Amino acid sequence: MNKRRIITVLMVFFVLISVSMPAMAAGELSATRSISTSEVVPGDTFRVFVTLSINSAISSPAVKENLPDGWNLTVIDDAGASIFKESALEWVFVSLFNAGESRTIIYDVTVPSDTPEGSYTISGAYSANEIPYSSTFGDEEIVVSTTASDPLVAPEADFSASVVSGTFPLTVQFADLSTGTPTEWAWDFNNDSIIDSTEQDPEHTFISAGSFDVTLTVANSVGSDSIIKPNHIVVSDPGDEELENESISAAVSLGAEIIPAVGIVVTPGTINFGFLGAGEVSDVRTVQITNRGADDAIITADVIDAADDLFMDGLYVDNGMWDDYSAWLGSKEMTTADLTLHVPFDYSNIGSMKGILVVWAEIE
Repeated sequence: MNKRRIITVLMVFFVLISVSMPAMAAGELSATRSISTSEVVPGDTFRVFVTLSINSAISSPAVKENLPDGWNLTVIDDAGASIFKESALEWVFVSLFNAGESRTIIYDVTVPSDTPEGSYTISGAYSANEIPYSSTFGDEEIVVSTTASDPLVAPEADFSASVVSGTFPLTVQFADLSTGTPTEWAWDFNNDSIIDSTEQDPEHTFISAGSFDVTLTVANSVGSDSIIKPNHIVVSDPGDEELENESISAAVSLGAEIIPAVGIVVTPGTINFGFLGAGEVSDVRTVQITNRGADDAIITADVIDAADDLFMDGLYVDNGMWDDYSAWLGSKEMTTADLTLHVPFDYSNIGSMKGILVVWAEIE
């Protein structure tokens, strides 16, 4: 039987917690918002940065933002979030994080052209597994005025790149991170003093090998600023083959959206096995698995363990070890699976144990 594994779209995660202890304090992580300007006119667009700082090992952090009614949000950089709930303006990271990690979400906000003058608030909150929502720190007030005003300070240039190394042709998406509300942008991608783009967030394809300096100059009515990042993009040759004849190459960027044949949903998203001791077996917890795709699928399971093999050795699915689980699920059909946790007799750890169960769907 030939199988094709659906990976990116069909990985469905949910967190398993074996021993419940007091919830971690909000100091385990924090979120700070920075807004590129404090005053706009109707029709303006400004940029918002929300940085999530991880201070202790956690799982499944989330960031939620609240905009005034009718204001439009465009995501510039989702910082690798697993899920973006557009209706709730919420980013969810379905993974484990270690202390010292951080993520910065970047989005643009467009103020409707019919917005009345006044002071408006952008609020938000952050959370993680076992950590309740807390309010995001930092900038939150935006003043809408019917007359434009000069920025208070000159801009300070900064930027990021979606990728900094690879083989040619290498397409890189650049994102402007400048502060001070710049209104003009000038990019030089190969340090030849020739402006290659005047867009705020350009895309550029490097078609030859080498190390490339990238320079960004930004300006507004107060002043200008430049930043150069030496050897910021490193491009290598994809092969060592020598060309027999001279040739000239050109690159064309390609893109496509691949729609999966199987769409799988698992509910609920979190399972708590409660308070357990060594040698004990939890009560049954039932999950529902739904195949929303067009093809039949084989359902299997995998475990990511952050609890000294507690879930690797003790998680049972339908009365068998998780790695023995397999179920056939037809298109548009639903099934259930019973989960139990068997704590080994010699298990000595205490506290809140965490792991991730990965549900896979394979099509024949």
